[in-house]
Amino acid sequence: MLHTKSLKALTTIAVTVFLAGSVLAQNDQQPSPEYGPGNREQVQDNLNNPETAGDDKNYTVNDNSKPSVSWLDRAEQNRINGRGFSGGFFNGVTLMDFEPINYLLETSFNMGYSFEDLERFKPVFTVGTVGYLGIKNGFRIGGIGQGGMTFVHSEAQNGNTMRAEIDFDYSALLVEKSFVRNRLNIVAGGSIGRGSIEIERYIGEKHNFDWTEDDDYDLKKAEAKFMVLEAHTSFTYTVAPGIFHIGAAGSIPGFISQDGFNSYSRDFYTVNPMIRMMFIFGNL
Repeated sequence: MLHTKSLKALTTIAVTVFLAGSVLAQNDQQPSPEYGPGNREQVQDNLNNPETAGDDKNYTVNDNSKPSVSWLDRAEQNRINGRGFSGGFFNGVTLMDFEPINYLLETSFNMGYSFEDLERFKPVFTVGTVGYLGIKNGFRIGGIGQGGMTFVHSEAQNGNTMRAEIDFDYSALLVEKSFVRNRLNIVAGGSIGRGSIEIERYIGEKHNFDWTEDDDYDLKKAEAKFMVLEAHTSFTYTVAPGIFHIGAAGSIPGFISQDGFNSYSRDFYTVNPMIRMMFIFGNL
């Protein structure tokens, strides 16, 4: 699951983007015509024929007249112009590179337990949140964070088994460029941030996969901090203008760790492709 500190950071990002976007949306006013309805043809005729200007006694100018623009129309226009705010959540699958984790499980960390058939890449279910503010011309800035958890079991030894629970998460600064085609929003961008991979080791008897943490279990942790560099492309479809969008994304984040799992393993660089389904609220 996501760490508590990561959830707090992601919540702060989402609230900040939402408040900033609200102010921007309120200040974004549409231009109004100078003349009221019904006067445009008369004004144009007067400009073309100045010698007859004023002959029409019914000609009036209404400087206070403004067009009726609904909130949804304004939100849709802001989406096309790339201004506003949005936030939401997503879930997906990460094809995680387990090479540094497998190396850890094959060394002294395993305490003599054998992990057979360890795969280089393992699919991990992930969840996350995203929030961003549209500046102009389709450019966005914001924040994104996600994480996931999985586990592996060793072969039994003297009635005991080792379970390694792998938990990863990261949060990052997000920069994107969007392209609007009717209700389709096509996005390309990237992010940079920090994260960690944590492995918790449990040793004890396994009863129908019911693991508990108590004094009979030998619990030990190893953690690796990493920097994440990520590139992605996505698309969303505007279901309700100014309110709700649904879409999908493909992402290729790289995890770069200089220290690895401290004394247990070396530094590493891994590429972890992922796909995700997104549910976005707002006007972008």
